[in-house]
Amino acid sequence: MIRLERVTGKNAYDIMELKVRDDQRGFVADNTLSLAEAYVAVTGGGYAFPFGIYDGETPVGFLMIGYGRDEYWTDAPAIAKNNYSLWRLMIDRRYQGRGFGREALRLALELIKSMPCGTAEYCWLSYEPENTAARELYRSFGFAETGDTDGDEVIAALRLSPAPGTQTEHDTSTNGDDKMVFNAEKTKNDVVEWIRGWFEQNGRGCNAVIGISGGKDSSVTAALCAEALGRERVVGVLMPNGEQFDIDVAKALVAHLGIKHYIVNIRAAYEGIMSELEPQLEVQRQTVVNLPPRLRMSALYAVSQSLNGRVANTCNLSEDWVGYSTRYGDSAGDFSPLARLTVAEVKAVGRALGLPAMFVDKPPIDGLCGKTDEDNLGFTYAVLDRYIREGICEDAETKAKIDRMRRNSRFKLELMPAFEYGGPILAADER
Repeated sequence: MIRLERVTGKNAYDIMELKVRDDQRGFVADNTLSLAEAYVAVTGGGYAFPFGIYDGETPVGFLMIGYGRDEYWTDAPAIAKNNYSLWRLMIDRRYQGRGFGREALRLALELIKSMPCGTAEYCWLSYEPENTAARELYRSFGFAETGDTDGDEVIAALRLSPAPGTQTEHDTSTNGDDKMVFNAEKTKNDVVEWIRGWFEQNGRGCNAVIGISGGKDSSVTAALCAEALGRERVVGVLMPNGEQFDIDVAKALVAHLGIKHYIVNIRAAYEGIMSELEPQLEVQRQTVVNLPPRLRMSALYAVSQSLNGRVANTCNLSEDWVGYSTRYGDSAGDFSPLARLTVAEVKAVGRALGLPAMFVDKPPIDGLCGKTDEDNLGFTYAVLDRYIREGICEDAETKAKIDRMRRNSRFKLELMPAFEYGGPILAADER
């Protein structure tokens, strides 16, 4: 089965080894150059999403999605502004002729239509005029040539949504297909007001205390709290378990927001508990996975109670839906700004807040074996988000897996069951 996997340090060299046929080299850039362009785009304030195309566990191709234009792309075509692009698509010479390119394009468009960077009117791409195979492939998916060019290449575009001005200003508006259109700016403002109201009722003058990983959820939560309460009332807590390879991203986030922060290394606590457990029982993998987030939540509450704080939960709807959290670990907290927003919606709110791409688009890593969340789940958040919001999941096996994960983990979102005794309670119990 063809799938897309984010290009990271663990698979970048495999992707760079993929090559097209000699007669196709003039039609598509080398993957090494493409990854360099992705780096330049992101560091320049733009967006680039490089993916390996996999047949099972075998890398067979590469594609890259873009959005908008970075500050250095001064000669970008007009259609690049606020629209998605299929920046690259190639299949290695050894795997051509098997329909992999068509299936990868379908998956890419599925991801783009989930609007991970916010709403857009078009997805566009370009190709050499002599590349008739590319023209026919893209035409079969509804791309039409616009008459414009990007350098020497022909531009073709696929309409994703109605033209600007045809949507209402509400986050529950619909487009011509009766699909909900997410209004990131309005949602951002609504969440900010909700946070203010919650603190007014549950902690007037208290600080928001947030565990900072540098990923999208903690970054967006911290930025929302800073806008709602003022940065002087937001405290970030960085909690590495020994050495954390990407802790610089977390440090950059607190610096970007200008919030006070503390670093609490949980390594000694983790090793202390493990050293007590290991001589007495066979420690299971789930213990190894879930102990660090539970220690981190304990550390957050320790900081919070020392700083007149309230702990922010940073889970989103997509992760909660399939139970991708640790009970009494990252699923805990006093208030939860993102619990009703999907991954795509969280990212869109992050962009509405003006967060740089490095905080919004950083792929979550499990911290154990370098796998992304999507690798561990076995499906993309784009697929999950679409199923949640539209009820559509085209792959029956994936749908069954999501439904099973939902059933098995629903208890994580509920209060623990309590025996209901029928005795009277006569004490006052008013909020």
